[in-house]
Amino acid sequence: MTKPRDTFAKQLAKPVHWLMLLTMFANCALLVLELSSWISAIIGLLLVYQALVICEKIRSPNKPMIWLIAITGTILLAWQSKQNGVLISMLNLLCFSYALKQFELNRRQDFYLQTVLGIFVLAAAMIFQQSLEISVLFIAVLILNLLPLLCYFSSDNFSIPVTNNQTGINRQPRTAQQLSVNQYKTLVWHSTRLVLQSIPFALVLFFLFPRLSPFWQVPLAQSAKTGLSDQVSIGDINQLVQSNELAFRATFESPAPAFNQFYWRTLVMEDFDGKTWKIRKENQRNSNIANTSSNNSNQLSSINSQINYQGQPLLYKVIAEPSYQSWLFALDVAQPPATERNKLNFTTDFTVQAKVPLSQKFSYSMRSYPTATMSKQLSPDSKQLNRELPQGSNPRLTAYALELRQHYADDLTLAQAVLERIRQQNYFYTLTPPLLTNGENQQLDQFFFDSQQGFCVHYAASFTFIMRAAGIPARLVTGYMGAEYNENGGFYSIYQRDAHAWSEIWLEDKGWTRVDPTAAVSPERVNQGFDQVSSLQQSSLLGFANLRKIDWLNKVRQQLDALDYYWTRWIIGYNSTNQYQLFKQLFGKMPLWKFAIITTLCFVLGLSFIWWLNRDKKSRRNTNQWQGYYHDLATRLAKKKLVKQPRQSLSEFSQLVAAQYPTHRAEVNHFYQTYQRLEYQAQDDNSQEQALQSLKLSYRKLKKAI
Repeated sequence: MTKPRDTFAKQLAKPVHWLMLLTMFANCALLVLELSSWISAIIGLLLVYQALVICEKIRSPNKPMIWLIAITGTILLAWQSKQNGVLISMLNLLCFSYALKQFELNRRQDFYLQTVLGIFVLAAAMIFQQSLEISVLFIAVLILNLLPLLCYFSSDNFSIPVTNNQTGINRQPRTAQQLSVNQYKTLVWHSTRLVLQSIPFALVLFFLFPRLSPFWQVPLAQSAKTGLSDQVSIGDINQLVQSNELAFRATFESPAPAFNQFYWRTLVMEDFDGKTWKIRKENQRNSNIANTSSNNSNQLSSINSQINYQGQPLLYKVIAEPSYQSWLFALDVAQPPATERNKLNFTTDFTVQAKVPLSQKFSYSMRSYPTATMSKQLSPDSKQLNRELPQGSNPRLTAYALELRQHYADDLTLAQAVLERIRQQNYFYTLTPPLLTNGENQQLDQFFFDSQQGFCVHYAASFTFIMRAAGIPARLVTGYMGAEYNENGGFYSIYQRDAHAWSEIWLEDKGWTRVDPTAAVSPERVNQGFDQVSSLQQSSLLGFANLRKIDWLNKVRQQLDALDYYWTRWIIGYNSTNQYQLFKQLFGKMPLWKFAIITTLCFVLGLSFIWWLNRDKKSRRNTNQWQGYYHDLATRLAKKKLVKQPRQSLSEFSQLVAAQYPTHRAEVNHFYQTYQRLEYQAQDDNSQEQALQSLKLSYRKLKKAI
């Protein structure tokens, strides 16, 4: 006797099982980067095990084995929950349960639950990835999720009956063991049509449903951090310039600056230990304190007093990619608009940070004053801090700086002398510099006097060190230099390969002044961008640089970038502020609370109307559908001169019809027997639904025969 837990699973034919397995693989594959490696391995093993069960190579696991796997996995997840965080732990548990549930299809309700679990897992993937290409993939996988349901319920299109040998009555429509290519195409078309039909309703909900802030945030993973780091050593940025990943995009509302002015200020390093430049701890502490609105406002007022804003500002909007870091990107000298100050921090080193790390795409507006001056007056403590150097660090550079000071009393003239040396002597800009083998406190010496080959960090760090050794306040700034303009979308794209480092020196009556030593050794890096340098040097990015030279391929790439940009700006970036502006345009100056009430009432009425329609449809289907099949068949038979007489029983009439269509005798008898059972015998809902499906199948076949 078949075990009860296997009853429903064995009723499902192989096409349904294979579609469920394929759906599970697709759903979990979208989350594989977020799942723990051992959970991914277990899910993979469970998928392989289920495939062997479908192929009847092995038996389905028994209940004790399932419980053992479930308990063991849950204990391991609980043990790692502190490391993974709440959301990731729950996500692992969800996918683990989803993979195990396939072995417990005891009832039809379990089949439904498995389908809902799959859609829920698919929706969870959108938490971490929301780009245009992922969204298209999401829709494709959603269509796939509906296929097992359609395959199971499409018994009228392709099914075989399961016959009870004692009664000869079909108990349950069952999908055929093998489906043709056309039948699979039919399933895919029906599923696609369902998804397309839902899009208008989804759009209405998207634009009109209140945009509430989430009650949780995506947890941060140390390994997930991308982009610039809060500390820089020789060679660090070289790891970024080999990456073609997008860092952020910018759209200018005012005329954009010249290319050589695209210095996207991100981090300021003022502490140097002889090897590594770091952000001053005081600035980090001030940034954290500024999280409250009152402190942020007070700090912003204090910072603004140190800046002499002048000239026309640059107005632009930035969409930053997820980096799991809090720092943002702005041109000098930035001033956050009042509308953005509730989500941004403006630090004492004139950089901008988000209040929370960027776990998703982040959009903000900014204004910058290119001709403004920063800290025209600098306190003695700040001057001293930006002159400090570790004792005994890079003695040759220190001696060179002291020698320069003896020849040049003016700070700017001294800085220009260093740039002139870099420009005239055999210094070379390269992405593959020789390894610096001297000790940690002499690496800059070895670069500046011996190898003379390096990229932006080598030159900026050495220049900043020389300035400090000469008594000039100086600091290292990291960010991005350059931008790629997209003509199709009218925006600029900044990639990780555009990462750059430069120096700032403090001059009397001029304040902090940007000096980029890289411009002295490699003007094309500043005037034409990084791609020009990488192409000339035959670097690992040569392939990418050359692809941009193929006109038609570059146009396709830019068009795809434009589509992704508009998707990010208008769909991903659609927030409560955008929604309010949309409502204001549509409904004028109606108070928000009135509109909220009207929208809620319309939503409730719409759901009630849909429920009433479905209820009425279900009622008609349960009471009249089999009568409709019977009368329609009677009408068709009447045209063939086969009419049931008033005193003639239904069984006698069925024999008359069977005699007229002898090749379909079994189907005729089955149709009228099932109709009599539906019409005159009391049945529960499940039995009635099964009989109705069986009657419908017979009706379709007789309809074709007649």
